[in-house]
Amino acid sequence: MTRATRYFSIVLLALVAFCTTTLAAEEGHASYPGEIGMYNPCNGAVVIVNGMNLVRVHENSHGQAEVHVTVHLRFTGNGKDQSQNEYRTLLIAKGEFKGESDSYDIPYRSLWVGRHGASSFSMDGTLRVFVQGGVPQGDGIVTYETDCRQGKPDDIEDGDHDGDDHDGHRDRGHDSH
Repeated sequence: MTRATRYFSIVLLALVAFCTTTLAAEEGHASYPGEIGMYNPCNGAVVIVNGMNLVRVHENSHGQAEVHVTVHLRFTGNGKDQSQNEYRTLLIAKGEFKGESDSYDIPYRSLWVGRHGASSFSMDGTLRVFVQGGVPQGDGIVTYETDCRQGKPDDIEDGDHDGDDHDGHRDRGHDSH
């Protein structure tokens, strides 16, 4: 009987250690549909894309009061402008925070690639992710800035954040996502 009690104690201790580790690092995932409508700064056309948001919120506590939170969002969508030109959109947002909150404002970059000769453009700004109990519930675009991509490579990681208005087409504003 002492042997079974000893093994049970070890298993119980391992279970407590596993649960403690799980509580110290929590991760919430969510995916939900989304829609973005935006003016194309190259030609003034309204482009509306529908797609899917994939969001991850990772909360990691380092001690009693120290919490580190990372938020990652990826939206991929397809749609058309009023002339029926096709577009594919990729939006990526990332942020890091030193505490838990009900919402997080994170910077994003997006690329709107026109198909079959339609003008491509980029949109950057701030996105708010709403969280309840560590699980993403929704998001919305807080600010945006668009830039015509004619003659530029269609690469979302090109680092073109110098603020220059190379094409004379730049729009700043707010939208909901």
